[in-house]
This record gives sequence, structure tokens and C-alpha cells, in this order.
Amino acid sequence: MSGALPVHVTLRAFFGAAYTGLPFSCSTGTTLLLTIEARNTATGQPVDVSGLRVRQYRPDGAAITLDEDEIGHAATGRYSAEIFVGPSGDWTMHVECEEPRPAETVAWLRASGPNVASPTLGGSEGVLAAPGNRPFDVTLFKDVQAAAPRTGTEGLLIGQDDEDGVTQPRFIPVEEFWEDNRQAVAPLVEQVDNDAQAVELSRQEVADTAAGLPAAVAGQVGAQVPPAVEGELAVQAPPVVAGLAQPYVAAAQDAANNTAAAVVNAARMALTLTALQASTPTPAAGALGNVYGTGTDRGLYQYLSGAWTYQGLTLADLLAMVSRSNNDPASLVVKDVNGNVGLELSGDGKLFYMAGALIQQAADGTVTVGRFGSGGAVELLPSGRARIGGVTLSQNAATDYQIGLSDEFGNIIPISLGGSSGGSGGGSSTTFTFGEIAAFDATALGRAETLRAAPKARTQPILNGAVNFIPGDGQSFANGGGSGPGITRTVTPGCLMVGTSPRFTLGGPTAVPATDAAFHDLVSTPASEFYQVGAIHALRRLDCAMRGVPLTSTERVLASQALGFPGVSLEQLAYGAPPRPGDEQNLWTYNSQIYAAARAAASAQGKPLVVPAVLQDQGQANVAGAGLANTAEAYCAGVLQRVANWITYQMPLTDNAYPPLFVLHQTSGGYQQDTFQNGVSQGQMLAAERSPYVVVSQPFGNYQQSGTDEHPAANGHGTGGEKDAEVLHEVLNLGRGWEPLRPVSIAWRGREILIGLSPRRAPIRWARPFDSWTRVNPANYPNRGFAVSDSLGGLTISAVEIVGAATVRLTVNRTPNEAPWVTAGSAAAAGGLTFIEDSDDGLTLASYRYVAGMDPAENLPDEVGKPYRRANQLVTFRQQATAA
Repeated sequence: MSGALPVHVTLRAFFGAAYTGLPFSCSTGTTLLLTIEARNTATGQPVDVSGLRVRQYRPDGAAITLDEDEIGHAATGRYSAEIFVGPSGDWTMHVECEEPRPAETVAWLRASGPNVASPTLGGSEGVLAAPGNRPFDVTLFKDVQAAAPRTGTEGLLIGQDDEDGVTQPRFIPVEEFWEDNRQAVAPLVEQVDNDAQAVELSRQEVADTAAGLPAAVAGQVGAQVPPAVEGELAVQAPPVVAGLAQPYVAAAQDAANNTAAAVVNAARMALTLTALQASTPTPAAGALGNVYGTGTDRGLYQYLSGAWTYQGLTLADLLAMVSRSNNDPASLVVKDVNGNVGLELSGDGKLFYMAGALIQQAADGTVTVGRFGSGGAVELLPSGRARIGGVTLSQNAATDYQIGLSDEFGNIIPISLGGSSGGSGGGSSTTFTFGEIAAFDATALGRAETLRAAPKARTQPILNGAVNFIPGDGQSFANGGGSGPGITRTVTPGCLMVGTSPRFTLGGPTAVPATDAAFHDLVSTPASEFYQVGAIHALRRLDCAMRGVPLTSTERVLASQALGFPGVSLEQLAYGAPPRPGDEQNLWTYNSQIYAAARAAASAQGKPLVVPAVLQDQGQANVAGAGLANTAEAYCAGVLQRVANWITYQMPLTDNAYPPLFVLHQTSGGYQQDTFQNGVSQGQMLAAERSPYVVVSQPFGNYQQSGTDEHPAANGHGTGGEKDAEVLHEVLNLGRGWEPLRPVSIAWRGREILIGLSPRRAPIRWARPFDSWTRVNPANYPNRGFAVSDSLGGLTISAVEIVGAATVRLTVNRTPNEAPWVTAGSAAAAGGLTFIEDSDDGLTLASYRYVAGMDPAENLPDEVGKPYRRANQLVTFRQQATAA
């Protein structure tokens, strides 16, 4: 090889998953003859293959491919190709064979040519090549190759990956391989041979022993080998030999006895106590030692004093039970003499039973504590709640109660209101200090923040791919009652109604939509405005803005309808109420028919119908004395019953997974009367406190009303609709809670009363509500709509002050004789209006409109063209103070 530049060649073959590498060296300008023989490993016979290909990779990375038609086919399974090795460097040659090919096919590769030299082997890690011009053969397996090495000696070339992941061969001569393995295997072979001989001897010994035992031994329990054995041995041996053999004869007799007893014990180990007691023949007392039963009778039994007796568990038994795998049903069980379990601990530690009491942990983390075999139990839930039978106890400070019941949807119904509802007597001081007022105000603001952030309940969400139906329900307000004309007349895409009007025609056997029963664009009628129409239009814009989609998007649509009936009481709207005079159905049935019609229209579009919310405005008739629900407790009960009936009877008419959110308008303003001590408006607040599905959005009476009656004007509907949209967006889209501006605490000392409120945006400030067409100045009402009374009657309010970001202070003319009652929105004090609002100055999407057909008094320069004011108005209430 002198005078030639070195060439390093790695010869590889890829037959399916099999490959290896065989490096060797030669000189530049060499033409190698590559011979490929394909053979079947099972028969050793040559076989033809298809898809044969030779790739050679030059040092510069270039590849030259010889396809099957460029490779010589000398005979069956024999192929050859000439490979010219040019420039100096590292060459790689791949021999590849694609499918199909016979199974178990391998290749013998031979490379030959002038100046093929072998590098020096370096210990056990070497490379295999042929010396001089001598060719070499390689047989390919998955990771092992057999090769003819340097001198023709047979050997193994074992592939092992280097640090670059390239398979390099390791050569081991066959003689060394077999010799090493022979030395390792020989002791194993000898041991196996010894074991086989021992087994045969044992088998023969057992056979001989069995043959030498009398037949009676196998048939009788506890039988002993007859004396004949000894006699027969003596006869067959000389006396001297017999004497010498006597000890061995006795040992044989003992062995026979023990063998017979072991056979019986083995059989009796599978018996229960009852079976043991019935077994015959009866053994001698104590002769058979200890016997174990199985199943529920497992334990230690011994034949003593002529009877089988229970001896209890052994220490070994107890340890075995305790050390069982955790996969066993029980890790420790203790039973009495009759097999009754007195204590049990499961292997996974999630069940403990003792003395009839059971403690068990379920997969979801629930821990049950109860009496075994009884349906009654206490469940400690992962959420921190506790359930007794079907009643779940819970605590949620965000909704101002301490203990509540959880319904089937996981929402909490309070049964104990937080804090004290009243008190008596006064403190040692007659006034509140500045520091006390500051602390009181901070507490109110903290509670307001909690109420604003905490979600109310799990209610039906707004869904993509569905018609989300949010109707207006109740009295005339929900039916477009008030002065017109309609002002929400422009179409907002994605807002629908059944028919061409929000109203259905009633009186006959069914509620009939206007024109047809298909969906149309939702707009108010030319003559009437509907708060729910404005609410849905505004909610649609808020929803699309939140999701970043255009109003024309069709993946999520909203719908509404007018389900209100003028002049009806809460009782007349109830499930099972009698029909009004002239109606063929009651109002509940008409409403149910409207829900069914909306679902049918949605189905015609291939969509489900869900009801995320119901916007309810009712109470005016009950304030006026209609029905029996006039007091706070009675009206609250009526609202909660209506919600329960909706879930039971009308929810199945929809595709809801959860109940809707019921959004109440508080009855106030000109409809307020002091006859029932603000009973209806306070009952609406109680319903929101006691039901997870009810919120109060606003006191509707503070908005613009008609000059002819107390119904809302068109812009009063517009203002209320925008507020409803805000409530729906906050709760349904943003997952937050909703509380109106309401008292969260009222404290009394001497002649001073502090009222802590819940502003959504602090601080609170004086408001200018509407009275009829125009706004009023709060300074014209010195009491600001408040009234205070005790058992002696009404007290005169001498001062009303805002003394904090969330606190109002009332000063009265005398010290109350008991915890006073505080009323906001008193009819006598200010016509049912309130004069405090928060500082939410956000802009609504709709503006005050003055259009043709309106009263000239509605043309207000300070209002026209400007967004409705979004500040939250103080609700009306009547609550008792707590002594401070």
C-alpha cells in the first residue's frame, strides 16, 4: 500500500431491520468487487430477492446509487457490483434490500480487490478485515454477524454502538467463544444431572415406602403400623441381626405413624369446624396436634377432651394478615368465636370497621361515617361540606349566611342568615367615634368586594350552537306596559323572537305567536318598548365584544319573548292557579306553551333551546293588596316556590342542564306603599338572599316613568334593559356575583344609626332619580327617602349624612327604646324613591332617545343622545338595626 493514499471503507447492509457495519481500508483508485449472496437461514439455500440496491457515500457527502438493474445477477441468490473507490477519505457502502423478499433472508457480503489491507487489532476492540488481497465473508443478523476473520478461523463479530450511534464490530474467535461457554455451562449441566438423579431416587424411595405400608394405614385415621411389620422383619433376619435392627424398626414404625397422621392433617386442613366435628373415626385426644380450617372458619382447632375446639388465631396468622398486600380486600380482620367480624381495616387504608361503625373513603375523597348495614350516614365531602342523608350543610360567607342546604345542582340554599337581625339596648356612648365609623366603613367595603367577586351559583350558561332564550316574565312591565313608542327598532344580528312581535296572543286554548311560529329579528313593537328587548340587544353586543367576534357571527344567538300579563298577582302566575276570567288556560300553561314554541323554532334550525335567565318584573299587584303575598316572608316564599316549580315543570320543556338565573326588578317608586311595610320589595331581597338562583338587579322605580301613571317610559325601559344586560354579562359571561346597592350591616347607638352599603364602585354619593318625566333634587327630600321607627312609633330624622365610602349616618330626634327599624324608599318619605347611588360611571351601549310620538316633557337636553347612567341605585328595604 506504499505510495497510495489511505481509503477507509465501511461496508453496511440493510435487509429490513437488519444492518451492521464492517470497516476496512484500501488505497485510492481501488476497484472493489462487492459480492452479495442471499440465503435462507433455515435451509442455507440461496434465494433471489427483489429491490436490491447499493449506495456508496463519498467523503464529500455525494451519493452514488446502483439500482437492481445495474447489479449483476450471476446465479440464484448471487449478485455482484464493481465499486470504484476514488478520493482519499471515509467511504460508506450500503447494501439494501426492499420488500418483498423471502422470510428469514440474510446476506453474505464479500469485498475483494487489490491493496485491501487489515489494520492492526487493538485488544478485544478491533476491526475485522482481510490481509492482503484475501476476501472476507460477513453473515448479517439483527445485531450479530458471523465472519471469516484474518486467518480463516471461524468467529463472531458482535455489533456494538459507539458514542456516535454507529455500529462497530467486536471480533471473538469461535473457538474462544465455545470454550468460554463450555466452561460456564459444564457445572450447570452437572448440577442438572445430579438433580435428575436425586429426583429419581426420591421417587423410588417413596414408591418403596408406600409398598411397604400395610393397607390398613391408608384407610384408618390415626391407625398404627401392625406388629406384623416387626415380626416379618424378624423372621427374615437372623436373631442377631434382628436385635441390631430393633431401633431402626422402631424408627420405621414412628415414621409410618407420623406419615399417616400427616395425611389426615393435610385433609383436615381444608375442613370447616362443622366438618371437623363430624369427622370419623375419632382420633385420640391431642394425637393429631393442630389443624387449621378455611374460609370464615379459618383459625386454630385442636382435638382435646374428645372434641374439636377453637384455639384462636396464632401470632403467625395475625402477622400474615397485617403484612398482606394493599391489593387485598382486607389488611387486618379480627373475628369472634362464631366468625363475626369485630374489627376490619382494608389493605388500602380507606375502610375501617369496628363495633358496627363504618368509616370509609370514596375515590372522590368523600369520607362516610355511619352504622354498618344502615342507610343513615354522615358524609364529609371534599368541598368542605357535610351531608346527612339527603341534606347537605354548607357555609358561604359571600352570600351572607352561615349554614345552607345544597340542592341537586350543587347550589346552596341558606337556612340560617348571617349575623344578628336585631338587638336591644345601646352602648355606653351615645355617638360613634371617627375611628369606629372608619372601621365600620372598611368592613362594609370588604363585604361589598366579596359579594361582587363571588359567583352566585351554577346556573345554565350561554352556549354556542344553541338558541339562548331569555324571556321577560311577570306583569305589565314585562309585556311592554308604559308609554311608547318602541325605541329598540333597529335589528341587532343574532337577536331573535318567535313571530313578528315579542307578545303572543292569549285567551284561547293555546298561546299564538304573531304571523308565524318561526324565528324573526327581535325588535320592540312600534307602539311599545320592552325592557327585555333592550337587554338582549345590549347583552349581544357585550357578548360579541368579550369573545372578539362580529355581531354577524352566528355561532351563538340570543332570543327573548314577552311573558308578562298586566295586573296579575304572584299567585295568579303560579303553577296550578285558576285561569283568569275569559281565558281557557291559566297563565302558567300559556307561558309553558311559549317555551315549547321557542324550542320548536330552535329545533327547526337544528339547534337546542336553553334558558340561561328569566327577567322577572312583578310585585305591583301584590303591593296594592292583590293576593296574599304582601309581607316580606310571604312574598319571598311565593318567589322561591315559583323558582322551584319552574325547575320541576318548565325546565323539562328546554334543553337546560342547570336552572336559569332569575333576575328580579325590585318594585319601588310610585308603586311603593307603606301599608305592608315595604313587604314586597323586602321579600324580593329575601328571595335573593335565600335562593342561589335569584338576584335583584335594580329598583325599577328610580327610572323615568310615564306622566300619566307609574309605568316606565320608553327610556325607563331602556335604562332598565341596559342594567339587566350588565347583570347577565357579569354573572353568565364573566362568572362573577351580582348584588345591587343594598345594606350589608346596620348599627345603632344612642340617636345615631350607621348603614353600611355594598357599592360595586365606591364611593357612594347622592342620586337624582326620576319622578315621572324628570329628575328630582335630593335636597328637596331632607329624609332622603329614609324612615326610622321603634315600638313607640316613628322617629323624626334630623340628619342624613354620607360619612364614608360606603356608609350613611342617620341621626334621630330621640333614643329608640329598642333596636330601631330602618326603611329606605318609604312611600310617605319620598314616594318610594331612594337617593343614594354608587360611582359606577361606565357608559351603556344605548342612549336616551327622543323620537316622534313621545311626550314633549321627555325632550330633556341633559339626557337626549347621552348614554343611560349606569350607577347602581340604592334598593328599597326595611331592616332592623343591631345595637353597637
